[in-house]
Order: sequence, then structure tokens, then C-alpha cells
Amino acid sequence: MCDTNGPHPGNPTSLDFEELDSIKQINKSLQQITGKSCHSLMDTLCQEYIQSRDYSEIWNILCKVEGLELWVRKLYWQYQDGSSDDPTKDIFNRIQSVACILEDLLMHAMDGTDVAKMYTRGAFLFQNSPTHTIH
Repeated sequence: MCDTNGPHPGNPTSLDFEELDSIKQINKSLQQITGKSCHSLMDTLCQEYIQSRDYSEIWNILCKVEGLELWVRKLYWQYQDGSSDDPTKDIFNRIQSVACILEDLLMHAMDGTDVAKMYTRGAFLFQNSPTHTIH
């Protein structure tokens, strides 16, 4: 979905393998993208879109998250040794949750939906997701 050209934290091709060779580093990168709280990030992105009608920041952040998702998928194959303990599962699920919530916001913004009205009604996915599920 995203063009991953250019360096940014979520683009696995812009980082050295050593920087993202562990789940711990991917987790740190996700936290750098989302900040203190994913919920707060989504709220800020939504309000910024309502003010500017420009969804490029939502798009850019989604691209970073999708870059991390790609990296986790690559790590997943490294851990496929037949054991049932998959260390990539938790971070992959968190990344997918964040991506899904970003996609929801972006889809409505690109579709021309009245985002301000949806925001006021609390109709966005991020507004209806328990905080602990989206970290």
C-alpha cells in the first residue's frame, strides 16, 4: 500500500539489519512511532486532519507501521524452527492493531466522509477500541 522509498523509522530497508535484528528493537521503533499512547496519536491525527483536510501524515505513519510489519514477517521466518513458541507473535499483533486503526482513519479521510462528525460521535475504531488493545 505504501511507497517505502526514503529513510524513516518504519522502513526496514532504511535501517541496518543490526538496528532491527531483534523484537526488542522493533518494539522500540513502534513505540517511537506511536509515542506515549497509540490512542493519543490517533486522536491527534484525527484532529489535525479535521483542521487541515490533509491526510498525508496519517498515510506517512501507516507506511512506517507497515514497514515494521514487513520486518516482523521476515523475522518470523527466522524463528520457524518447529517450536510452538513464536517470539514475533505479540509484536506482530500489536503492529497489525495499529495498522488497522490507521487504515480506518485514512479510509474515511480519503473517502470524503465527514470526519469531524464521526469524531464527535465517537465512531472511529480507535475511539471504540480498549486502550490496552492498541498500546
